[in-house]
Amino acid sequence: MSTFELCKSLIQKGSSVVTAEKLDVFLLVGRISQEEYIQLNEELNAQKEEE
Repeated sequence: MSTFELCKSLIQKGSSVVTAEKLDVFLLVGRISQEEYIQLNEELNAQKEEE
């Protein structure tokens, strides 16, 4: 499972493990692409709005 898939799954389950700061680090070290970063941030923000 890729970093992107793992983060996406955790966000969809409502886990608080994935944060915007962690996504920043994953992007900086090349674990996720710019497109994946944008998608995960959008999902993370949508999840926060639901809470």
